Amino acid sequence: MIITSDDNPCISEVKEFLGIEVLTFNNEISLSQVTYATVLLSTAGIISQSNGTLFSKATHYLTLVGSLIYLTFTLSDIAYVVHIVSQFMVAPCSTHYFVVLRIVRYVIIKSYADVDWGRDPFDRHSTTSYYIFLGYSLIFW
Repeated sequence: MIITSDDNPCISEVKEFLGIEVLTFNNEISLSQVTYATVLLSTAGIISQSNGTLFSKATHYLTLVGSLIYLTFTLSDIAYVVHIVSQFMVAPCSTHYFVVLRIVRYVIIKSYADVDWGRDPFDRHSTTSYYIFLGYSLIFW
């Protein structure tokens, strides 16, 4: 696309691009996917009018979420979802408990990677290897 000075009045401010909301304020641009995230959560059944029945073992839920909060010190990739499930600690429902169990299953997966950036003196190619374990079982290499 070529833009000349004559085309300037035809160009309007971008509000949405590829499903990403574009907000401008004081020469700053902010990108947001709130609408997409809300649709995704609603499709997954996490935010709906029916969150299931109240979970009978609330103490168990609190213990699991507290343990996950402690894990976020070293597993920063689960910090956001743990923040979300911790918002339901007052009256957790069965759906919230199943989400916590899903997070716990994710924590069990361990992966290791090793990269050599061209230490081979003959061809200087980099090599990469990785292993993914579920519990003590190697499931991918």
